[in-house]
Amino acid sequence: MPSVTLVDLIGRVARPSPIERASQIVGIAVVLSERSDATVRALHAWMAAHLAEPKMPSRWWLVDEIPRTSRGKINREAVKTACTGRPALELVRILGEKG
Repeated sequence: MPSVTLVDLIGRVARPSPIERASQIVGIAVVLSERSDATVRALHAWMAAHLAEPKMPSRWWLVDEIPRTSRGKINREAVKTACTGRPALELVRILGEKG
């Protein structure tokens, strides 16, 4: 997808509900060159066509950049901290809109 600059997987972010304590979710941090609901919908459709449902990220965060270590590798802890400290995209609303 040309609008996707970089994606980082934030795996196994625990759900807050004690009832679903054993459940895990998959989240992603996405850097897009074009930030729009249409781009998010297109990326979601592409991912849904290529990933098994359990591997499909259910929480998405749009970020300006993915933090890197001094060696240039993705700093996964910094990404997770940055994303889990703020609300995720409202995917239900975005995917429900057609315009």
